[in-house]
Amino acid sequence: MERLKKDVVILGAGLSGLYTALHIDENKSVAVISKRTMEKSNSFLAQGGIAASICPKDSYQSHLQDTCVAGAHVNDIKATTLLVKNAPDAIRQLIQLGVAFDTDEQGKLLATLEGGHSHRRVLHARGDATGRSVMEAVTAQAMAKKNITIFEEAMATRILTQTDGSFCGIIVRYNHRDICIQAPILVIATGGIGALYKDTTNQPCLTGDGIALALNAGCQLEHMHYIQFHPTAFYSRKCQQRFLISEAVRGESGILRNGKGEAFMSKYDIRKDLAPRDIVARSIDQEMQSAKTKHVWLDITHKDKAFLMRRFPSIYTFLADQGIFMEKDYIPVAPVAHYFVGGIKTDIHGQTNIKGIYACGEVASTGVHGANRLASNSLLECIVFAHQIANHMNTHIEATSVEKNIKYPSGQNKKKRYDGVINHKRIKENIQRLMSTYVGIIRTQSGLDKAYKKMYHLWCVLDNLNPVCQDDYEVRNMCQVGLAIIEDAIKQKSIGCHYKQDVDAEVFA
Repeated sequence: MERLKKDVVILGAGLSGLYTALHIDENKSVAVISKRTMEKSNSFLAQGGIAASICPKDSYQSHLQDTCVAGAHVNDIKATTLLVKNAPDAIRQLIQLGVAFDTDEQGKLLATLEGGHSHRRVLHARGDATGRSVMEAVTAQAMAKKNITIFEEAMATRILTQTDGSFCGIIVRYNHRDICIQAPILVIATGGIGALYKDTTNQPCLTGDGIALALNAGCQLEHMHYIQFHPTAFYSRKCQQRFLISEAVRGESGILRNGKGEAFMSKYDIRKDLAPRDIVARSIDQEMQSAKTKHVWLDITHKDKAFLMRRFPSIYTFLADQGIFMEKDYIPVAPVAHYFVGGIKTDIHGQTNIKGIYACGEVASTGVHGANRLASNSLLECIVFAHQIANHMNTHIEATSVEKNIKYPSGQNKKKRYDGVINHKRIKENIQRLMSTYVGIIRTQSGLDKAYKKMYHLWCVLDNLNPVCQDDYEVRNMCQVGLAIIEDAIKQKSIGCHYKQDVDAEVFA
């Protein structure tokens, strides 16, 4: 097997991975592993913006309060305070990197309102293309640095540890062969788990690989049951990946309406259309269940065309291609799987319980989101904790030898009993059906028990598979992560975006 040596390996080329790479000392060699081409990350898809308390009437204390209210007050206060306090600096750093946030005629940064926020504090770029604007700037900077090597179309399949349990290397599937990259430091920044569901805003390649790798290496996971559903994805029967209709549309006074044209959110929450996402998603689900419809409507027809084209250029263009014009037509929307709140447990420096392994971004569980993420805190988390990781790495980590005592993680080195060909498409669809049916917006104990039995049976089959291609690894990862999510959901009480009801209970008792 070909072997390479690096000082740091980063899994994932989204914002959390690349931003970490950018801030690692240039005397350290860094390998960035991207499962697909670099633009196929969720970071590119982010529309709404980045939350930061930069307005005179706003404060980090208010941002903290809103974050904790949305998170059902189970947020890690130390980590959350770090997040919101560093938000203005994060914006300044991005501007220095070349991100052109939208401004008014006087050059003052524009900020919009989103669900759960008490102030207009969500900054955006190119209207509704904030993620793309940020990623283009960060990617250009990363590609220009000589100490960073980027491997595209490469999938990590195995974490290697030494006999003392510390990280020492990783096996990567690249150009149809396996290579071993030896290093003392690993940053897992692989994003979410959206592909475990039939309908999602995520890229189809997000099959929970980083979670599965971490689990097999002995990393602690937490809050696996917290999965956020975005209330307003464009309704379509054609594809798994749904186009996101940004929460900022409701922030600019968009109104949710049911099939009768009624504005219904006042029935469910005093904040109406700008309630936190878990509440809005459940409200829409209830309206759809009551009327037996597949979607509700989002109405922003009271805004003129010029404003809508300027404020939401990407959304306007997409909808126009579908024959829908925002200034005169309602938009069909429905909740879909969106953001993984839980994940690999980390401390405030991004460290896991395994020496040498960090986690950053959506794959990590820092505690900043509590039981439900506040809108536009996700890109912020990537930036703030990427900085934390890089700073900790630069000041505390010295080069160590990884030449000896390498071992395979438990569960990955045993001899598999099956080398046959499996139907990957059918297995993925089975996993997505189980997760969507039983581990969705509203869950029941009996449904979760049923899902666990079915998923465990599937895992018993896949665990005996000798993986030889990327599809083999993906279905194994999907099943293993799905099982961990269901197991956690069975044990935990209803809170935030983990909403459990008894079989005979009303959705909103």
